[in-house]
Amino acid sequence: MKIKTLNWKDFSLKKKKIIAGLFLILLVGSIYNIFKSEEMPKWKKAKIDRGAIRQRITSTGTLSGLLQVNIGSQISGIVSNLYVDFNTPVKKGQKLAEIDPTIYAAQVSDAEATVQRTTQIFNDSKRQFERQKRLFAAKLISEKDLQDSESAKVSAESNLTSAKASLVRAKVNLDYCTIKSPLDGVVVSRLVDRGQTVAASFNTPNMFVIAQDLRQMKLEANIDEADIGQIEVDQQAFFSVDAYPDLQFVGRVMLVRIDPRIQQNVVNYTVQVAVDNSELKIRPGMTANVTIFTASKDSALRVPAAALRFNPITFLPPKAQEAYNKKLQDERNKAQEEMKKRMAQSQNSTNPATPTPPGVNQIPESLKPKRSSEATSQPKNNNDQTSPAEQPADTGGGQWRRNMTPEQIQALRNNMTPEQIEALRKRREASGGQGFSQGPEGRRAPDAQGSPAGGARPKNSKQSNSPDIKDSKPSRSPSNTTAPVMVGGGGRGFASRRDDRVWIVDSKGELKSVRVNIGLTDGQFTEIISADLPEGAEVLVGITELPKKSGSAPTTASPMGGGMGRGR
Repeated sequence: MKIKTLNWKDFSLKKKKIIAGLFLILLVGSIYNIFKSEEMPKWKKAKIDRGAIRQRITSTGTLSGLLQVNIGSQISGIVSNLYVDFNTPVKKGQKLAEIDPTIYAAQVSDAEATVQRTTQIFNDSKRQFERQKRLFAAKLISEKDLQDSESAKVSAESNLTSAKASLVRAKVNLDYCTIKSPLDGVVVSRLVDRGQTVAASFNTPNMFVIAQDLRQMKLEANIDEADIGQIEVDQQAFFSVDAYPDLQFVGRVMLVRIDPRIQQNVVNYTVQVAVDNSELKIRPGMTANVTIFTASKDSALRVPAAALRFNPITFLPPKAQEAYNKKLQDERNKAQEEMKKRMAQSQNSTNPATPTPPGVNQIPESLKPKRSSEATSQPKNNNDQTSPAEQPADTGGGQWRRNMTPEQIQALRNNMTPEQIEALRKRREASGGQGFSQGPEGRRAPDAQGSPAGGARPKNSKQSNSPDIKDSKPSRSPSNTTAPVMVGGGGRGFASRRDDRVWIVDSKGELKSVRVNIGLTDGQFTEIISADLPEGAEVLVGITELPKKSGSAPTTASPMGGGMGRGR
């Protein structure tokens, strides 16, 4: 079979136009899809303004009487009478119930008879002893007969005392047959019925629960250990119960217990809130949703809390995400190069053989680090000296400080710029060591050994060669810097503060993250303490419309800050 091949010259002009038109349509459609997939989403923005912020802690708790007593029985027996029921108001000393007293009344009668018998025996022995004394005085009996008479008297006296104690015990048990109220209040619960047997052995059986005065109640709320530090006595609290969902009750913190409650490895602390229940609407045992206000500001520079959680990078088109990731990587590389330069400058300022950079004071000769005997025997050229930047990562840059005295280390820090200190801290953090750093006001936090900030090490403490030992002085960097604030370094005993960011669209239409320091928050708004954003600036809080994408875009972070962590 012969196959006929088609040649472009064999087509007519009309067919050529049709084919060219189809090709042009496909080309335009492809270009349109490419550009359509790179459409930017429409951002939802909010302005930074001033307003009131009420920082609060929410929890759940249980309501109960301010003084609630469990009434029980100290004796065993059958409940013969009940004089009160649920919700019965009672007075102190009022009868609540009665246990069958037959057995205990018989015990009282038996004890009384025993007392009478022992009393008669004691009187007879007493008269016998007096008679024996007279006979002994007349020398008619021996001394042994007198002593036997005296012993019989003492024994009879002790038996009488024991019989009287048994009588008292029997009468008390008889009185215990009548259960009385120890206070004025109301019966909250009745746990026994008429004819029921109560057995008092090791545990006292509970019969009633009485609340002293339900006009004054307490709310016990469980507060997480992360929030308990904000709770103080006399703070205002509001709560609601399911029985009255439209009503809000007011209370005040009266006690913060120091006893922890651990359940499934979760540590909670109990906070007691005093509640006024004059209208008697609240009942014991109700579950309350409580809110405790811990701090407030009436005119705070605030930003919507959603702006701190929103991460717009995940909504960008694929090429925009790649461009942003590349830009972010370039910035990191640039920061690393800058760090290396600062580390080199820091090493030059501590190396006696290297000229000190301009702007840095010279260290006095008496404070320059002295090499040990082993080190002085080695060549003293720059190639043989090891800088912190050239040391292994696990030393944390501490080997070069081992031959320096504390005074020399202090002088070294006095001659370092804030940039050099920050670069050295970052390097020690990356290597697992402990660098010196600054707090919110430029003051160094205490080290893991408990040394005070900016203070010298005690004289009686042993100087260790470990790189974890730090001697510090308050940093000269400004306190209002927007750099990430670290409480201590990255080593043992220190924790880093959270780095919060918001996103804006700059004048060029590009996304930009701005680092902020936050203060109070109520869940809806968050106070901004320091930032490069003025009042009225617009920040991103979400999106109003997603771009129509021809394909799925690679995801680099969660839209609410996961993965990259608040857009970092």
